[in-house]
Amino acid sequence: MSGITALPEAIEFYNQFKLQRNSKTVDQKHRYAIYRIVNKDQNIDTVEKGDWDASWDDFVDSLAEAKDEKGKPLGAYALFDFDYSTLDGREQQKIVFVAYTPDTLPVKQKMLYGSTREAFKAELGSGIA
Repeated sequence: MSGITALPEAIEFYNQFKLQRNSKTVDQKHRYAIYRIVNKDQNIDTVEKGDWDASWDDFVDSLAEAKDEKGKPLGAYALFDFDYSTLDGREQQKIVFVAYTPDTLPVKQKMLYGSTREAFKAELGSGIA
């Protein structure tokens, strides 16, 4: 456990994110959310919100293309609101949690993201696949 905690606004956004399917207006919906460790490795905050019409590929590109001011890759936690059909034709939705730590991420950052992942998921609460 690293002692890094999510900011209250990051938790509040997640609570809205998991209930967004009830919203009637598309401009209030987001297909994905990306969270990063911020504030000199003290907190986790929402840094990007994907439009409702964004695809999985848009999401993956957004994760992979993020760089810091020195051009080094950034790690992240992310949520994706995923729609799919089962083999028997039923439409389903899941919120998928992704921990993104590319091979080129500095070791310290890999360790921070690895040691914080389960605590962050617990802070978010239920509703994650």
